[in-house]
Amino acid sequence: LGYLWTHIFPFGTPAWKMNLLAAISAALTCVSLSWVLMRTKCDRFVALSSGITLGCGMTFWGQAVIADKYAFSALMTIVVIAVVIISNQQRAQLQERWLIILCLTFGISLLHHRSIVTFVPGLLFIVAYRERWSLVQRWRRTVAYLSLVILPPLIIYPTFLPFVRWREQSALI
Repeated sequence: LGYLWTHIFPFGTPAWKMNLLAAISAALTCVSLSWVLMRTKCDRFVALSSGITLGCGMTFWGQAVIADKYAFSALMTIVVIAVVIISNQQRAQLQERWLIILCLTFGISLLHHRSIVTFVPGLLFIVAYRERWSLVQRWRRTVAYLSLVILPPLIIYPTFLPFVRWREQSALI
């Protein structure tokens, strides 16, 4: 993502662009947290102050102003939580679609940073509880959904990252 981000903007240094990505990711995380809390029928004041408090927290702020992976990882974590909450609220109408979105979002998040692995037990419990026997009876669908979780890291790490490294090394020569 950083590689793509640094090549989108024609201005600024790569370091400035990566700092901008971290700052935008952190700001979107704060906004997303407030939005998710409002979606859960939380008091509007509490939801807004939660987003502001997160953004002003020393640890989060420290990660938001440097070119590091943690701000975007926090954004992806909030997105996974939002997908779970929305899918739970709209369970009857959009169950299949939200399960696909959850698996793909989790897979992309896993691709970005492996700290999301801590969500696996909770997500497995939620999906197993909601789907129950459907996971076994429709095992092909289950395998397809699991592939959405596993394939992004398995495709990107062995294919794209060596290509980027090769380009960087060939540019130094």
